[in-house]
Amino acid sequence: MIQLMIIQILRRKRRREELRQKQEEYLKRVEEEQKKKQEEYLKRVEEERRQYEERKKEEELKEIEEKEKEISCKLVKLGAEYKQTDNKIYIKGKDDIDILELLYYGKLLNTTVKGKLPITYEIFDKEDNLITNILYEEIYTKVGHSFVCNIRFTEEMSAIVVKKEFFSDCCYIAKAHIFCYIQNRKIRLEEKEWEHIIDSGVANINNIQPSATNIEQYILDILNQSNYKSLFAKEIDVVHNNKSIVINYKLPNKEDFLTIKEYKYIVKSNEITSKPYPENYITKAYENALYSICLRSIYEIYHLTEDDSVCSVTFNGYINHVNRSVGKKESKYILSLSVTREQYNNLEIRGVDPKLCFKSLKGVSASKLADIVAITPIVTFDKNDKRFIESKNVNLSSGTNLAVIEWTEFEQLVRELFELEFSKVGGEVKVTQTSRDGGVDAIIYDPDPLRGGKIVVQAKRYTNTVGVSAVRDLYGTVINEGANSGILITTSDYGHDSYEFAKDKPLKLLNGGHLLGLLEKHGRQAYINIKEAKDIINNNR
Repeated sequence: MIQLMIIQILRRKRRREELRQKQEEYLKRVEEEQKKKQEEYLKRVEEERRQYEERKKEEELKEIEEKEKEISCKLVKLGAEYKQTDNKIYIKGKDDIDILELLYYGKLLNTTVKGKLPITYEIFDKEDNLITNILYEEIYTKVGHSFVCNIRFTEEMSAIVVKKEFFSDCCYIAKAHIFCYIQNRKIRLEEKEWEHIIDSGVANINNIQPSATNIEQYILDILNQSNYKSLFAKEIDVVHNNKSIVINYKLPNKEDFLTIKEYKYIVKSNEITSKPYPENYITKAYENALYSICLRSIYEIYHLTEDDSVCSVTFNGYINHVNRSVGKKESKYILSLSVTREQYNNLEIRGVDPKLCFKSLKGVSASKLADIVAITPIVTFDKNDKRFIESKNVNLSSGTNLAVIEWTEFEQLVRELFELEFSKVGGEVKVTQTSRDGGVDAIIYDPDPLRGGKIVVQAKRYTNTVGVSAVRDLYGTVINEGANSGILITTSDYGHDSYEFAKDKPLKLLNGGHLLGLLEKHGRQAYINIKEAKDIINNNR
């Protein structure tokens, strides 16, 4: 019995122990499950937090990128560009940029986008030469912070430090210093360009590459490609006539010339002042520039053309200005120069004084170009003169009586003879229509600087003496045409009054003897018999 009881007790004890173990296992399992859930929860929370931080960071980066893009677009619109290294921002701009705007957008990059990195601004000219750089940074001290602009001018290797509490004041002062420096630099460079027009042309002659095949367009290419670095706007017309070149060239006005000598920033009064050039300097420099443009243009044409294509160049310089006495715009020729190839070959242009050289070559101008005194060009040619007709040669023989040939043939014969006479110096002769010619039978364009220019020709196939009225008409035509001189040629002769009137005037009277002399000179044969001509005319009535 006792043994049985012991066995029962042991059994009960074992069952309690098994039950306890099961309870412990259950609790442990429950605890592990709870722990796992907690870990999963915490992991999920951490992941959500991480995702939130990533989203926030992405949004911030996106916002920064958008702001950076916005500022970058504004910088580009302003004419600037920028790049960033690990420890600095570089902003590049041209010398005509708005410095205040540039500094402002730089500050936005500094404070908003790039984490207050120091900024270096670099200002370049149009040829991409560094002019100045600005180091902009925010300096922190025990008492606070300030904005500092360290401005260094490349050419002078000098620096200006601007310290101000407020950004706008700092920027304005920096802008004032930079503005004065850049403007003074431009003035010096422009002054140098005006003073060395000829030397610059010689130095850059190989950079001119005309491509046109037409001679007029070819020479126009030469003159248009000639680099004056925007000193003035070009307006050029070129005419080619039988190896002669006539250039009509719009020159710069005195009002467009240098006026301000220097800009200066006065720190005490916080203002920019300017100092003008003396009037006598402007006048002298302007005059030197115009003569230099003339000589340089002629040099460029001869240097870049073959000997057999151009033998004479005439440069007619004109300006457009307002005549203050009447308040109207006017165009006036103020200088004219004709140079042959032979004269050019004997000229060392690099070492000349422009005005003295112009005068020695018998150029035409007023004593002072700045006075805008109109002159008559040595040679002019109107390509659009509607009076001109096609020229033709006249068949002559030893049996031709010039006093009875057709009027039109006589005029063409005169044109042909003068063309032969002037062709050796590059002259051009044009014959006009028989009616509405303005009293002009032919026009000669002679490039010779002494005798030349525009010459009006009237041809009279007469059997009677040419009266003084015809000579007066010729003189009036010369004045009306703006010509240099006039020639009256006839098959007959002139009376005493005619010769007296022509005396001391730019008129030449050529009679039948002169006409036959020209014919013989150029290998043509004909004769003049006034009596025979009168008989023929009377018989035909």
